[in-house]
Amino acid sequence: MKYPIGLSIILNALAAISILSGCSDYLDREYDSFIDNEMTFTSYERTSKFLVNAYRYLPDGFNRIGSEAMLDAATDDAEHANASCNIQHFNTGAWNSRSNPDDLWNKYYAGIRIANEFIENVDRVNLDKYRLDPDNQNEYQNRLNDLKTWKYEARFLRAFFHFELVKRFGPVPVITSTLSVNADYSETPRPSMDDCISFISSECDKVAEVLDLTPGRGIDSDLGRCQLSPAGLIRIFTCKGLPALSAELHLALVPEEVHL
Repeated sequence: MKYPIGLSIILNALAAISILSGCSDYLDREYDSFIDNEMTFTSYERTSKFLVNAYRYLPDGFNRIGSEAMLDAATDDAEHANASCNIQHFNTGAWNSRSNPDDLWNKYYAGIRIANEFIENVDRVNLDKYRLDPDNQNEYQNRLNDLKTWKYEARFLRAFFHFELVKRFGPVPVITSTLSVNADYSETPRPSMDDCISFISSECDKVAEVLDLTPGRGIDSDLGRCQLSPAGLIRIFTCKGLPALSAELHLALVPEEVHL
């Protein structure tokens, strides 16, 4: 039976639609690209990367102000040739609370939050693949040791970020847990300098008890990570340097009772 050309085209189109619709469930495969907290901290590899992200908040080089001037150019020890560089604001006095070339408040508290989140979740990593395999017990113990080491690395980073904040702003709120982004912290009282120094020093003492000068996995695999020496140095600075700085400044710029 012959159909008119127009009707034939319509019938063929309907047949094609019918065939494609029957395969739609098979072809439309969905992939969830969002990695949530659960997926991150049950995975050894993702947990390791999360800690690496915290290291990203460490100070970067000696020309981090203006991306071109050495830090000495902010003192009498050196002079930067570019008069328009941000570091010149320290020499001319053209800086304040609203325009500070070295304002790292947000950066270091972001680093503290990441460190806290890591510390709270690192023990959730699932190592059953190695724990239940008699032939992988050595790797299981290595990974257990890695998780313990990483936790203390995060504690050092948290202490170091507090140290950098105290250097710049005097006593600052000590944050040791992940805070809600929706809460009101406007009435958070300012701690004393002794409280800040005690926290930083205590954390570095605990870190130094666990971390070694020679990483357990080998030096090459842990280049750039915190070891015993950095924790010890920060401990010395907090014991001898910052209390003297506090006494010299006398906290004249921000009284103790001011809320942050």
